[in-house]
Amino acid sequence: MPAPVVEYALKLDRRLIWCVRNPIDVQMSDHLGKYNLNVNSRYWMETLAYCHRYEPHVMDMIQQLVPQDGIVIDVGANAGIVSIALADKVGLNGRVYAFEPSPVVFPRLQANIALNPSLKTVVILNNLGVGAEDGELNFYEFSHMPGNGRLTAPNDEYQFTPSVKQSVKVITLDGYVQEHGLKIDFIKIDTEGYELNVLQGALETIKASRPTLLLETLNRPEAGVDGLDNYISIESLLKGLNYVPMKYISSNSYQEVDKDSFSDETLFVPEEKLENIMSGFSVTR
Repeated sequence: MPAPVVEYALKLDRRLIWCVRNPIDVQMSDHLGKYNLNVNSRYWMETLAYCHRYEPHVMDMIQQLVPQDGIVIDVGANAGIVSIALADKVGLNGRVYAFEPSPVVFPRLQANIALNPSLKTVVILNNLGVGAEDGELNFYEFSHMPGNGRLTAPNDEYQFTPSVKQSVKVITLDGYVQEHGLKIDFIKIDTEGYELNVLQGALETIKASRPTLLLETLNRPEAGVDGLDNYISIESLLKGLNYVPMKYISSNSYQEVDKDSFSDETLFVPEEKLENIMSGFSVTR
């Protein structure tokens, strides 16, 4: 289909991007109503954002729970869809420390922040992996989902042939936070089953800052990650630090969860801050 025809069709209905056979590049100027975003239809997350369908419950939680002027960490920033939402909420006096190890996706993250000059001082970009200890690990991109991938030890093998495999530098959040003298308000971790490792390298930060945590907790069997076992390990670690696991029900409702009721994203709130942070919402415990 000729490019002018595609462009015209997308102006009529953005959902038609799903019908384009070959990957195309477009730019949107209304991410969250006002931000610029490069989109390539090869990348599932970017296409969802283009159609205003990217994880609306996550966007809702960010608006509700991230503090104005807050200091936030985004581990697994990908192309910046969520990083921009976090930056929008913290404002010009806040900071978002975004981490993305992918050699393919990090340049897209850089470009998207550059497209929005107001965010350049708010979003601090780090082309680094985050894990339980400093060192180097392999980054694998999922062959079935370009743009998405995870870290793994060099001797681990996937149950599929990755489209990208590259050694990347890995740091701990504890080391980074100490080096930069930060007190953290909120941490989002979406690392395709590597969330527990990230937490293990952030224990001192969690103890000292007591941030709210938003973790992806879905199953990743193709990456050798059992969703239930992964959740149980994360819950055990964080409950030991006096955190309460919760899931989003609706725009004004949350529910405490356990291994039988957790969802794709789990919110962990410090017990001592629960009443203050969740005030104004219906909370079922």
